[in-house]
Amino acid sequence: MDDLHTLPTPGQAAPGSARPPRSGRARARLAVILIVLAVAAGAAGEWWLTRNEITTDDAFIDGHAITLAARVAGTVVALAVHDNEFVQPGQVVLRIDPRPYRAAMQAAQARLAEAQALATEATVQLAAIRITAPARLEAARAALAAARADAARADAEWHRQ
Repeated sequence: MDDLHTLPTPGQAAPGSARPPRSGRARARLAVILIVLAVAAGAAGEWWLTRNEITTDDAFIDGHAITLAARVAGTVVALAVHDNEFVQPGQVVLRIDPRPYRAAMQAAQARLAEAQALATEATVQLAAIRITAPARLEAARAALAAARADAARADAEWHRQ
């Protein structure tokens, strides 16, 4: 009967209780385990909810950013790549409107044809000059001889007078 009237001391189980007494150390260990499990569950849940989101710790992209400089100016009519897409060397990135360049090429071809026609004309004129030049030279020599003869006759006439 003394057992019924005695109060259990801390760390002892009450009479008729099925559980063994828990010490303070065991309760602290259980609390730490529960806290660790709660933090792990929270981190796993956060990861699961944000696994497909892209985030950054600053406003800059860490990577190989390359600046493209076109060799020619013009209006872009087609873009062959999308944002953040990898490209290979030599891959077409965009297409520029070819119409102004075609017009410039046709104008240059017209100027070339004109220059070729002028060159052909000059070649024909040169051939004609080569044929007529000796005759003109002889005519000029004859004119010179006639002018000398006229000068001699005028000189003789002057002395006679």
